[in-house]
Amino acid sequence: MLPINAMYASDASNESAPMVAMSESAFGNRRARYVSAYPRSASQESVAVPLSTLEMSGPEFAYDWVTHSGEVIPDRGSLRMKFADGWDYRILSPVNRQGLALLGDAEKIVSLGKQRIAAVEDRGTLTVTIKFARGEDMLTISGYASHRPKFKALQGKLNDTAYDPQTKIFRAQTTPDGSGEAILQVIPR
Repeated sequence: MLPINAMYASDASNESAPMVAMSESAFGNRRARYVSAYPRSASQESVAVPLSTLEMSGPEFAYDWVTHSGEVIPDRGSLRMKFADGWDYRILSPVNRQGLALLGDAEKIVSLGKQRIAAVEDRGTLTVTIKFARGEDMLTISGYASHRPKFKALQGKLNDTAYDPQTKIFRAQTTPDGSGEAILQVIPR
Protein backbone atom coordinates (compact mmCIF):
# COMPACT_ATOMS: atom_id res chain seq x y z
CA MET A 1 0.00 0.00 0.00
CA LEU A 2 1.40 3.38 -1.02
CA PRO A 3 0.34 6.97 -0.28
CA ILE A 4 -1.91 8.38 -3.00
CA ASN A 5 -0.33 11.06 -5.21
CA ALA A 6 -2.18 13.88 -3.43
CA MET A 7 -0.26 13.02 -0.23
CA TYR A 8 3.07 14.01 -1.77
CA ALA A 9 1.80 17.49 -2.70
CA SER A 10 0.19 17.88 0.72
CA ASP A 11 3.39 16.90 2.52
CA ALA A 12 5.49 19.21 0.33
CA SER A 13 3.20 22.08 1.39
CA ASN A 14 3.42 21.10 5.08
CA GLU A 15 -0.37 20.71 5.20
CA SER A 16 -0.40 17.63 7.49
CA ALA A 17 -3.54 16.29 5.86
CA PRO A 18 -4.70 12.83 6.98
CA MET A 19 -2.63 10.05 5.40
CA VAL A 20 -4.45 8.19 2.63
CA ALA A 21 -2.83 5.14 1.05
CA MET A 22 -4.05 2.75 -1.61
CA SER A 23 -3.38 -0.58 -3.28
CA GLU A 24 -5.35 -2.39 -5.99
CA SER A 25 -6.25 -5.69 -7.61
CA ALA A 26 -6.67 -5.57 -11.37
CA PHE A 27 -8.62 -7.91 -13.63
CA GLY A 28 -8.36 -6.55 -17.16
CA ASN A 29 -9.96 -3.10 -17.08
CA ARG A 30 -11.72 -3.78 -13.72
CA ARG A 31 -9.83 -2.52 -10.67
CA ALA A 32 -10.72 -2.89 -7.03
CA ARG A 33 -8.99 -0.43 -4.69
CA TYR A 34 -8.08 -0.92 -1.04
CA VAL A 35 -7.94 2.45 0.71
CA SER A 36 -6.59 3.08 4.20
CA ALA A 37 -6.50 6.40 6.06
CA TYR A 38 -5.42 7.70 9.44
CA PRO A 39 -5.17 11.15 11.06
CA ARG A 40 -1.86 12.97 11.44
CA SER A 41 -3.11 15.44 14.03
CA ALA A 42 -5.43 15.06 17.02
CA SER A 43 -8.09 17.34 15.53
CA GLN A 44 -8.65 15.19 12.42
CA GLU A 45 -11.73 12.98 12.71
CA SER A 46 -12.37 12.17 9.05
CA VAL A 47 -11.27 12.77 5.48
CA ALA A 48 -13.15 13.11 2.18
CA VAL A 49 -11.22 11.69 -0.75
CA PRO A 50 -12.50 12.56 -4.25
CA LEU A 51 -12.66 9.48 -6.48
CA SER A 52 -10.57 11.36 -9.03
CA THR A 53 -7.61 11.47 -6.59
CA LEU A 54 -7.85 7.68 -6.42
CA GLU A 55 -7.75 7.56 -10.24
CA MET A 56 -11.35 6.35 -10.29
CA SER A 57 -14.64 7.45 -11.68
CA GLY A 58 -17.94 6.19 -10.41
CA PRO A 59 -20.08 4.60 -9.50
CA GLU A 60 -18.06 2.62 -6.95
CA PHE A 61 -19.25 0.51 -4.05
CA ALA A 62 -17.28 1.46 -0.91
CA TYR A 63 -17.31 -1.43 1.57
CA ASP A 64 -16.46 -0.77 5.21
CA TRP A 65 -14.44 -3.82 6.18
CA VAL A 66 -15.07 -3.27 9.91
CA THR A 67 -18.84 -2.68 9.93
CA HIS A 68 -19.57 -4.95 6.91
CA SER A 69 -21.68 -2.25 5.31
CA GLY A 70 -21.19 0.05 2.37
CA GLU A 71 -22.46 2.73 0.06
CA VAL A 72 -22.46 3.53 -3.64
CA ILE A 73 -20.35 6.57 -4.46
CA PRO A 74 -21.59 8.29 -7.62
CA ASP A 75 -19.44 9.47 -10.50
CA ARG A 76 -17.29 12.44 -9.37
CA GLY A 77 -18.21 11.68 -5.75
CA SER A 78 -15.96 11.41 -2.70
CA LEU A 79 -15.08 8.58 -0.38
CA ARG A 80 -15.80 9.69 3.20
CA MET A 81 -13.65 8.01 5.82
CA LYS A 82 -14.10 8.40 9.60
CA PHE A 83 -11.27 7.61 12.00
CA ALA A 84 -12.80 5.20 14.48
CA ASP A 85 -9.99 3.85 16.67
CA GLY A 86 -7.54 6.04 14.74
CA TRP A 87 -7.96 4.61 11.22
CA ASP A 88 -10.39 3.61 8.47
CA TYR A 89 -10.21 1.02 5.70
CA ARG A 90 -12.47 0.61 2.65
CA ILE A 91 -12.65 -1.73 -0.31
CA LEU A 92 -13.83 0.04 -3.48
CA SER A 93 -15.23 -1.95 -6.37
CA PRO A 94 -16.74 -0.62 -9.60
CA VAL A 95 -20.51 -0.96 -10.02
CA ASN A 96 -21.37 -2.17 -13.51
CA ARG A 97 -24.34 -0.94 -15.58
CA GLN A 98 -26.48 -3.78 -14.25
CA GLY A 99 -25.88 -2.66 -10.64
CA LEU A 100 -23.32 -5.32 -9.58
CA ALA A 101 -19.98 -4.90 -7.80
CA LEU A 102 -17.72 -7.73 -6.62
CA LEU A 103 -16.11 -7.66 -3.17
CA GLY A 104 -14.67 -11.19 -3.29
CA ASP A 105 -13.68 -12.92 -0.03
CA ALA A 106 -14.71 -9.99 2.18
CA GLU A 107 -13.30 -11.64 5.31
CA LYS A 108 -9.82 -10.97 3.91
CA ILE A 109 -8.22 -7.53 3.98
CA VAL A 110 -7.30 -7.88 0.30
CA SER A 111 -10.61 -9.44 -0.67
CA LEU A 112 -9.88 -9.74 -4.39
CA GLY A 113 -6.25 -10.85 -4.09
CA LYS A 114 -4.91 -13.04 -6.92
CA GLN A 115 -4.27 -15.95 -4.53
CA ARG A 116 -8.06 -16.12 -3.92
CA ILE A 117 -9.67 -14.63 -7.04
CA ALA A 118 -8.00 -15.92 -10.21
CA ALA A 119 -10.20 -14.07 -12.72
CA VAL A 120 -13.17 -11.73 -12.98
CA GLU A 121 -15.11 -11.25 -16.20
CA ASP A 122 -17.81 -8.58 -16.49
CA ARG A 123 -20.24 -8.83 -19.39
CA GLY A 124 -23.18 -7.59 -17.36
CA THR A 125 -23.06 -10.90 -15.52
CA LEU A 126 -20.03 -11.23 -13.23
CA THR A 127 -18.10 -14.48 -13.70
CA VAL A 128 -15.59 -15.14 -10.91
CA THR A 129 -12.93 -17.86 -10.79
CA ILE A 130 -12.17 -18.68 -7.14
CA LYS A 131 -9.05 -20.49 -5.89
CA PHE A 132 -9.24 -22.54 -2.72
CA ALA A 133 -6.25 -23.23 -0.48
CA ARG A 134 -5.38 -26.80 0.36
CA GLY A 135 -7.83 -28.04 2.99
CA GLU A 136 -10.47 -25.36 2.32
CA ASP A 137 -13.83 -26.84 1.41
CA MET A 138 -16.10 -23.76 1.44
CA LEU A 139 -15.76 -20.01 0.82
CA THR A 140 -18.18 -17.13 0.84
CA ILE A 141 -17.93 -14.62 -2.00
CA SER A 142 -19.62 -11.24 -1.44
CA GLY A 143 -20.60 -8.21 -3.43
CA TYR A 144 -23.09 -5.43 -3.99
CA ALA A 145 -26.25 -5.73 -6.07
CA SER A 146 -28.86 -3.02 -6.58
CA HIS A 147 -31.46 -5.84 -6.75
CA ARG A 148 -31.36 -9.48 -5.59
CA PRO A 149 -29.17 -11.29 -8.14
CA LYS A 150 -29.30 -14.89 -9.35
CA PHE A 151 -26.31 -17.20 -8.91
CA LYS A 152 -24.98 -20.11 -10.93
CA ALA A 153 -21.99 -22.40 -10.31
CA LEU A 154 -20.21 -23.17 -13.58
CA GLN A 155 -17.57 -25.19 -11.74
CA GLY A 156 -17.69 -26.48 -8.16
CA LYS A 157 -20.92 -26.26 -6.20
CA LEU A 158 -23.09 -23.40 -4.99
CA ASN A 159 -24.19 -24.23 -1.41
CA ASP A 160 -26.10 -21.24 -0.10
CA THR A 161 -26.89 -17.67 -1.08
CA ALA A 162 -28.13 -14.62 0.79
CA TYR A 163 -29.08 -11.06 -0.09
CA ASP A 164 -29.73 -8.27 2.38
CA PRO A 165 -32.17 -5.77 0.80
CA GLN A 166 -31.13 -3.09 3.34
CA THR A 167 -27.35 -3.20 2.74
CA LYS A 168 -27.74 -4.63 -0.78
CA ILE A 169 -24.85 -7.00 -0.06
CA PHE A 170 -25.02 -10.55 -1.42
CA ARG A 171 -23.16 -13.62 -0.21
CA ALA A 172 -22.68 -16.91 -2.05
CA GLN A 173 -21.10 -19.97 -0.43
CA THR A 174 -19.22 -22.15 -2.87
CA THR A 175 -17.21 -25.35 -2.74
CA PRO A 176 -14.46 -26.31 -5.19
CA ASP A 177 -14.37 -29.14 -7.65
CA GLY A 178 -11.45 -31.60 -7.72
CA SER A 179 -9.13 -28.95 -9.22
CA GLY A 180 -9.44 -26.75 -6.13
CA GLU A 181 -11.36 -24.03 -7.98
CA ALA A 182 -14.92 -22.86 -8.41
CA ILE A 183 -16.44 -20.59 -11.02
CA LEU A 184 -19.41 -18.53 -9.89
CA GLN A 185 -21.71 -16.36 -11.95
CA VAL A 186 -23.61 -13.46 -10.41
CA ILE A 187 -26.49 -12.66 -12.72
CA PRO A 188 -28.50 -9.40 -12.53
CA ARG A 189 -32.29 -9.50 -12.47
